[in-house]
Amino acid sequence: MVQRLATVAALLLPFTSGFLLPSSPLPRVPSYRSASTRTLSMQYGSLREKPLKVIIAGGGIGGLVLANALQRHGIEYDLYEKTREYRPFGGPIQVQSNALAALEAINKDMTERIMAAGTTTGNRVNGLKDGVTNKWYCQFDTGAPAQKRGLPLTRVVDRPDLQSILLEYMDRSRLHTGVEVAEYTQLADGAVDVTLTNGERVQGDVLVGADGIWSNIRGQMHSESPGKESATYSGYTCFTGVCLARPHDVKEVAYKVYLASEKYFVCSDVGKGRMQWYAMLGQPPGKKVPDGVQGAHLIKEYQGWSREVLELLEMTKEEDINQRDLYDRPPLLLKGWAKGPVAVLGDAAHPMMPNLGQGGCQAVEDGYRLAQELSKITDRGDVAWALRMYENQRLVRSSAVHGLARIASDVLFQSKLLFSNPVIGSFVGLMMTISMPLILEFLYQNVLDESDWGNAKGRLSNMAAYEDQSNTYKSVREAQQALATKERQLQPN
Repeated sequence: MVQRLATVAALLLPFTSGFLLPSSPLPRVPSYRSASTRTLSMQYGSLREKPLKVIIAGGGIGGLVLANALQRHGIEYDLYEKTREYRPFGGPIQVQSNALAALEAINKDMTERIMAAGTTTGNRVNGLKDGVTNKWYCQFDTGAPAQKRGLPLTRVVDRPDLQSILLEYMDRSRLHTGVEVAEYTQLADGAVDVTLTNGERVQGDVLVGADGIWSNIRGQMHSESPGKESATYSGYTCFTGVCLARPHDVKEVAYKVYLASEKYFVCSDVGKGRMQWYAMLGQPPGKKVPDGVQGAHLIKEYQGWSREVLELLEMTKEEDINQRDLYDRPPLLLKGWAKGPVAVLGDAAHPMMPNLGQGGCQAVEDGYRLAQELSKITDRGDVAWALRMYENQRLVRSSAVHGLARIASDVLFQSKLLFSNPVIGSFVGLMMTISMPLILEFLYQNVLDESDWGNAKGRLSNMAAYEDQSNTYKSVREAQQALATKERQLQPN
């Protein structure tokens, strides 16, 4: 119940506050310098005498983005990642327009590499379909809200490629692998003392927990167990797979969600002649399907569904299928993201359901904003204030995204009436058609400081930039028209 109430509150916050979004930043109130803060400043000097030092716990996407963002501002950092070696691991990931804009502000050359490595999906149709009848509930345009603000169009990028590019642009001498942050202690001078899992101790001015949903940093900060007992099970287990396939509508459609009671299926074009899919099944947690029979299990589960779904399952090799239970945690609306010199970002701050594809994108926004706030301080006495401003800038927006993703999951899990009553199904389809553009308008905000709007302004002054996307169609509207024609031709006489 607490999880549900927190979710609803998170969803309503942007609307009840007059749509207060990071694109309209909170005013930066001058910091109040207490007597103790002034004493520390006199004792330990300004940043000109001794540069700020940031310790990053976790080298996933969020941690790597933060490292590059700090590097942009000349802020010293050390990143500790428990993996001994970065290896190709994980499937394609959506890097949506809002995240690409933040990456572009951090390093334009790096982002051009990322976009070139990906497949554009923002100029094609996306939508929701009935999993059995294959009829469309609604189609939506992810390109229009991005173009409206001059943001790059959404890409799908292989996670190893994204990771490799982020690593290439950061200072590799600041990366320490095979070790993670175990615990921390705030010192009397305001700094933070960090104990690593190898027994080594290091000190810095800021500690950032980018260590994922089971974050040690979040656990210590809020006296939470980092294990599953403090998380919320979604009701779904998720099977993922990638296969070689070119559906008949791949030129027109990028992303489809097939819906039915207590299960759904998602697929997306991810380039290089491949399709990625997610099969979500409602079941108790911990119910693991043995390796080697997962494909057969899914084909049985989805019998009677659209052939578009079954064909993808049939074309996927068994070794390319993975299963994981889906968990999230309540948004930190009351507890907050920062205490003293310690803060969290990414899944450590807002682990969310994958329904909106925004988990990694929100981590990118976090990294950009945190580096921006740290770059504004001139004295160590302002570190805690900068982290509080970072929290203020990010908490409402990320909590609302978290809430939208959680509500979408809950609605799908408890929607038997939707799929058994055609009248209700049609009404919900209409509501989705109306609401999705509003949700996309919210997701694809320009969260950058005004000084970083240069790339967006450049696109807005040259709309032809949106037409050069190495794809058949210049806009989603054009793709929709072509899709409608193709589907009419495929219908039996």
